Amino acid sequence: PIFRTGFMMSVLLWLAGLTVYIFEMYRINYVILFDINPTINIGAGSLFLLAQIQTTIVTIIFLAYISDFKFGLLFNDEFGFEVYPLAQAVLTAALWLLPVNVLPWVNDARKHLGACFLAVCFACMPQCKVTFASNLLGDVLTSFTKPMQDVIYTGCYLTCAAISQGINVKTISAECQAVKGSVMTMLILDLPFFFRLLQCIRRYHDSKDRSHLCNSGKYCFSLLVSLVTFVDWTKRGWSEISMLALVLSVSSVASLYAMLWDLNMDWGLMPGFPSCHSFRRQRQMYPKLVYRAFAAFNVVARMTWVTGLMPNSWLYKDPVHAEKMVLALSVVEVLRRACWAILRVEHEQLANASHYRDILWVPDLKLDRACPAMGAVGDLHAPKGLQPQATRSPTPGLGDPLLPKSKPRRKHLQRRATLADLSGASYPGLLETSSLLQDSSGIKLASQSVATAMYPDTA
Repeated sequence: PIFRTGFMMSVLLWLAGLTVYIFEMYRINYVILFDINPTINIGAGSLFLLAQIQTTIVTIIFLAYISDFKFGLLFNDEFGFEVYPLAQAVLTAALWLLPVNVLPWVNDARKHLGACFLAVCFACMPQCKVTFASNLLGDVLTSFTKPMQDVIYTGCYLTCAAISQGINVKTISAECQAVKGSVMTMLILDLPFFFRLLQCIRRYHDSKDRSHLCNSGKYCFSLLVSLVTFVDWTKRGWSEISMLALVLSVSSVASLYAMLWDLNMDWGLMPGFPSCHSFRRQRQMYPKLVYRAFAAFNVVARMTWVTGLMPNSWLYKDPVHAEKMVLALSVVEVLRRACWAILRVEHEQLANASHYRDILWVPDLKLDRACPAMGAVGDLHAPKGLQPQATRSPTPGLGDPLLPKSKPRRKHLQRRATLADLSGASYPGLLETSSLLQDSSGIKLASQSVATAMYPDTA
């Protein structure tokens, strides 16, 4: 469990890089959707490089641990059982938490991620607004219950190793396994679901949209599943068949609820449900096969809880195989969450499904590595069928009567025209007040930071 924590962080970074790579490939503007400062030059390549660093840390320390355990290269006593896990935990925590600029963008990204995390934890406070980024982060945290168990186990292991005079691995492992099964651990693992529940209630309080109450029911069922599976009902007079029926029924309802919500609300693949059973939506940015494959994998991955109801002899024969099973289930769940995020962000860009934005249209993503301030900001092309009206020459200064020959004045007019395009002024019919705007007093940009970063002298 100790080395599995660092490995799962590596998997998270690799999948995050793959997700951003897909966003870049299909021009999904995650920078605007997540309200990321455009000056933070973060992309798929940056995340892959950070994933390589995390993977290198875990691999080197784990191989050194195995080699020392087998051949006694460095430590011939049990001191190595404490040193290697401690080194892996310290280096991983330093990479994620300490204000060390391993890469040029890491510090700024860490601050942005920390602000999102605080928004998730304190969604009930008036100062914290529920954003799309904090919403997505809260959902990602709900998929990390098993890695969080490993974090608790690692803390217990290192604490016991530090306070005990002689290190007995079997004794410490037994004590830490008991800690993993305690009430306090269950409450810690339920925190992500509780935070998402608070976010849904906060969203309903702010918007009065009852769909957020329906979404909160999904997390209520998840908390109920956690409670039902934690309690030993046989000690309370229940038979094993009755206990199995209770766990099976509650878990089935929770899984069915979550799967339907993913397909209908988060991905928009079942418009008009339950009256209409069509498995498609009008606007799609990925190939059709992707939606069906991800939907099928989502159903299978959400049913992995069934393995907990099977007899242990069916799945593994010793504790080592049990830990391998936990690792496999953890990877499957994180992979499912990555697939979910790929479709969730795409649906948010196309339909503004959660109404986090004041306008429907989001500019397509366009990376410009030559200008870091414009990295991953987005180009100025409108959706199909909403092309801008040609009111001047596309090449300024070449016979264009609307632009003067003075170079500073020409640049100023170019910037004003670009901002007008961003605000939708050149797209007749794009911004309909009745359906796309929540604030009729004026048009808000999709992200105010985009214009500020691109044109600081107009701020």
